[in-house]
Amino acid sequence: MSRRKLAIKLKLFMVSLLILPGLSYAGKKILIFEDGETLGKGGLQTENYLLRSEPRTTEYTFNLTYGLTDRVDVGLNVPFTYEKKLEGSNLSLDLKGKVFEKEKSKVALKFSSEIPTKDENFKYGPTLALQTSVENLSFYATSSYELRHREFFQSVSAEWKPTERLGLILTGFYSSEGSQTGAIGGLTLSGKSWEFALGVKKVFESGQKPSAVAGLTIRFK
Repeated sequence: MSRRKLAIKLKLFMVSLLILPGLSYAGKKILIFEDGETLGKGGLQTENYLLRSEPRTTEYTFNLTYGLTDRVDVGLNVPFTYEKKLEGSNLSLDLKGKVFEKEKSKVALKFSSEIPTKDENFKYGPTLALQTSVENLSFYATSSYELRHREFFQSVSAEWKPTERLGLILTGFYSSEGSQTGAIGGLTLSGKSWEFALGVKKVFESGQKPSAVAGLTIRFK
């Protein structure tokens, strides 16, 4: 490929980012798992999350979220897995409400339930998400409980923003499923209408190689 063609493609890519409408802030969710934000009434947002792990397994999740009211969102999650072939999993529905907000501190409660379209062994349960900010530092905490299998998940995250558009995130997490502990580290880049996150996920004491994670969020309304 010639330098001229490469330069043209890079320019087209940058222009496409600039013309995307609206505002967004959720691309980082693949690094922090959940936040205390809601879209507001009439808000519309798409989230795309990718996880690449060995041996050559790729997981992709598409999420569509709509703001029912200023404090309540409804979301649809569509997951896929590719190993030797592309396979879909159970769809899931989310209902998320912001239950507390004071200055830069927010608390949200979300209930998620899978729709048994692929696997009858579906899951459902609540998630509590907390976040607060002090100057250019933000802190997040997520607690989830899966009711059917009685599985618990907890994560804590810290985000530092050296600039308005760049963020650095470190997350620690624990899952009672397999008694797994791990960490995720990465960065986020954001614009008026989009947010992109890229990072690495490592499950400790598992013998597994680190996984690459990425997320792209676009808000249309």
